[in-house]
Amino acid sequence: MSFAQFLAQELIEVQATQVIGAARYERTGERVTERNGHRDRVLTTKAGDLELAIPKLRKGSFFPSILEPRRRIDQALYAVVMEAYVSGVSTRSVDALVESMGAASGISKSEVSRICAGLDERVAAFRNRTLGHTSFPYVYLDAIYVNVRDDALGQVVSRAIVVATGVTVEGGREVLGVDVGDSEAETFWTAFLRSLKARGLSGVRLVISDAHEGLRAAIRKNLQGASWQRCRVHYVRNLLAPVPKAHQEMVAAAFRSIFTLTTPADVAARWDEVAVTLADRFPKSAALMDAAKTDVLAFTAFPKEHWRQIWSNNPLERLNKEIRRRTAVVGIFPNDPAVIRLVGAVLADQHDEWAVARRYFSDGSPAGGPTNPHHPTGLYRVLFMSTSEGSGRSRRKFTPEFKAEVVAMVEASGGRVAQVAREMRLHDSSVGNWVREAREAKAGNGPTAAERAEIRELKAELERVRRERDILGKAVAYFSASHPRNV
Repeated sequence: MSFAQFLAQELIEVQATQVIGAARYERTGERVTERNGHRDRVLTTKAGDLELAIPKLRKGSFFPSILEPRRRIDQALYAVVMEAYVSGVSTRSVDALVESMGAASGISKSEVSRICAGLDERVAAFRNRTLGHTSFPYVYLDAIYVNVRDDALGQVVSRAIVVATGVTVEGGREVLGVDVGDSEAETFWTAFLRSLKARGLSGVRLVISDAHEGLRAAIRKNLQGASWQRCRVHYVRNLLAPVPKAHQEMVAAAFRSIFTLTTPADVAARWDEVAVTLADRFPKSAALMDAAKTDVLAFTAFPKEHWRQIWSNNPLERLNKEIRRRTAVVGIFPNDPAVIRLVGAVLADQHDEWAVARRYFSDGSPAGGPTNPHHPTGLYRVLFMSTSEGSGRSRRKFTPEFKAEVVAMVEASGGRVAQVAREMRLHDSSVGNWVREAREAKAGNGPTAAERAEIRELKAELERVRRERDILGKAVAYFSASHPRNV
């Protein structure tokens, strides 16, 4: 007998003595009943299988508190089984895992399923949590399909798992919801979106998804005021469908060139150029581009720093890929609650990882911003601060509107330049220069805003000329060294 088994058996005997009122073979007036043999019970723990003897009573019943009715696995091993199941380990592999931990009796598939039913409470709390703690300017929607056994029909059917994720105004990511339905019909999507709004979803400015008609109709009805971004990855598949395979790479390259530009006007112009180019040889593709321009280019109305994350459903597709990996292990689910149990647990874990990860939009919030418009992580900072490429590094370039607001903050604080610079995450010298320029312009002693802009342009032109001179000088020196006779 192992020490763990001896200790567990002694604890059972002590509790039985308290219930009976007397120890084994003890005569006392406090005795209320007698022992009547025992029944065997195997408890599976990390220390291995413990063969225990539970006393039976002539009157009444007894079950030790260190055990739980109809449970032969301790809480620690329960947690291991649940974690393995959620991580995508098959029930057969879970059985092998339990045996490798010293439990010779292993664990059956039905017992794994029964244990994992304990996840339902956690998943339900996750699915029903409030969404009113913040706003979600960007929302991603998509669906994947799994096989579920329908007992009423007596066959296996395909069921849709719909998932919604969002980006908060602070730039973080959250899993908003998950549900299972018969199909991606409008009625199902409508009920799903209404449930999200009932939980507090608000502030939605852009919804990113594919072009499923039921989903589009549900978005129009339930998320009024939000724009719709058609996923460019899904769209390009439709665009290439009428194109012969030999020419698909060329058309795809032309389409990708649209998204290399950095201004909305250039993107729209390039879209039109590609459509005109395709019109002669691939008229069907050109017609698709004419019809989808507004939907595919909806992202251009938002900060340029966010374009790469919002012009497609790729952020959600990566999450769907992980869901497919976990659900493929199961193959066929016995019912809808089993689907919700596994997928909900996977999404809850991903949600927790996002909560401690760096912000998805590291340079500011996506839209809406916090209540304070001057907060350094708000939309105000994103809209009024742009990034330009310098020589070998990225530098920030501030608009006159942003500078004026910073100067106003300095004046409102009584001239505390360092304090405002620290709050806005700026250099003291930059804020000081803006304040000085503003005061000089106001007093009429310094150059006007137009004159300062002209001076900056002249300085930039001078710097360009100097760089060209240096380049030409280096070229002449190289040519002279390579061809001394021709100099």
